[in-house]
Amino acid sequence: MNSVRLFYFSGTGNTKLVTEMLKSELEKKQVMVTIEAIDACIKSNKELSVSQLDTVGICYPVMG
Repeated sequence: MNSVRLFYFSGTGNTKLVTEMLKSELEKKQVMVTIEAIDACIKSNKELSVSQLDTVGICYPVMG
């Protein structure tokens, strides 16, 4: 089974919503997905291991 970890930053909540929608669609295709907020990762200062994953994604807001 494919595995994906999505890291996201969401100032207003919109990027979090899109990340959750992406997770839902990937899971329909039998992909194991975990999502983590970037700011929570920084605050916890924990070591991130991504070597066992097939794909890592970073979701962030854009202003245009």
